[in-house]
This record gives sequence, structure tokens and C-alpha cells, in this order.
Amino acid sequence: MLSLNHLLILSITVCSLLGLHYKRWYYSNLLYPYGISNLKSCYTILTNGFIHAHYLHLLINIALLYIFGEELERLFILKAIHLIWLPIIFFAAGILASLADTLINRNKEGFVSCGASHGVMGVIAAYIVLDHQPIAQMFEKLGLNNTIIVIVLVLFTLFKSIKKAGNINYSGHLVGLITGAAIALILK
Repeated sequence: MLSLNHLLILSITVCSLLGLHYKRWYYSNLLYPYGISNLKSCYTILTNGFIHAHYLHLLINIALLYIFGEELERLFILKAIHLIWLPIIFFAAGILASLADTLINRNKEGFVSCGASHGVMGVIAAYIVLDHQPIAQMFEKLGLNNTIIVIVLVLFTLFKSIKKAGNINYSGHLVGLITGAAIALILK
């Protein structure tokens, strides 16, 4: 039976494969804040999370969503939290990250963004906040708890965002992490 996580993964994979094989599809779904600020492509605030720049980009995001999404769904079942929260976290993190990118980069003609990682970061942060056991066991020897782990992830991402390292949109990752953590704290 397909879970909501499986449906997300399937949707992302199909849209990404279309984008990787049909460049017109790819370019029409990229987040392009300069175009959005001119009211040309507002829909890309959502659609950019369903396309990827290359196969490795897609594979990493799908693998992380599979691992953490499955665990988050399992956790929701155990805690009697409705499963609809998984896509809510994913979409909220992705959309808020895209809105932040649009606001920050609205005057930069060359800025584009794509990939599910903003939503995936939200799912990862939510899982870490809601289920401390597996993560705590991994970091037990270092004396780190879940809150510290999320803070370290946020600080690392903030540092990378300020440094503007490579082609990775760390500011979007940061917004995704914060969004996922905030929703998880509300659900907790």
C-alpha cells in the first residue's frame, strides 16, 4: 500500500525525471525569484521542490525523504498523530523556503533554485524533534540531545548560507529545518 511518503517520493521522482529529460519542463518549474517579483511565475514557489538539477541531487533527496519520511510516519502512528502531517511539514518547509528565497533574491536575475531538500530538511528536523531515542543513542557519547542536534544543524546551515558555499541553497535548507522543527514542537 502506498503511504503519503511514497506518494511524495513518486511525485518528486516523476516530475524530476520529466525535468531531466525535457529541459522546457525543467526551466518552467525552477524557482526564479526575479520572475516571481514581476508576477510571471508564482507557481514555481511550489513546483521547484519537485524538480532536480541532476540524478545525484534527486537520489540524495529521495533517499533522505524515504528514510526520514518512513520513520516520521511510523512515529505519527505510534503517537496517534494523523499521517497528513508528513506532507504538511514537507510542503510548509518547501513553500516557506521558496518564499524566503523569493524575498531575499528578488532582484538577482541569475538566482534559481530547485530540489526537494527544503521540504526534506523540514521532515528531518520534525523527526529529530519528535523522536529523540535513535538520534540520542547515536550522539549519546557526545552528550548531545535532540534540541542541540537541531541547533547545530541550524547553525551549520546558517554558516553555510552566509558563506554562500557552492551551488547549494543553504538559506532554503535553514528555513526548511526551522519550519519542520517548529511544526514538530507544536505537535509535541
